[in-house]
Amino acid sequence: GIHAGELLEIRATNKEVETDGMVIHRVRDGKIVRYWSVTELARVLQQVGAESR
Repeated sequence: GIHAGELLEIRATNKEVETDGMVIHRVRDGKIVRYWSVTELARVLQQVGAESR
């Protein structure tokens, strides 16, 4: 994706970023009742230049 908006107080850089992640939904009666997501945030921060902060 593109870092097009503020992320953790880091202004948009419009840099392309790539990361791995996982999303899990718990569904009950056809509706999502819980949602979990995991991503490699450190990898994204490195790609937008936040490691120098």
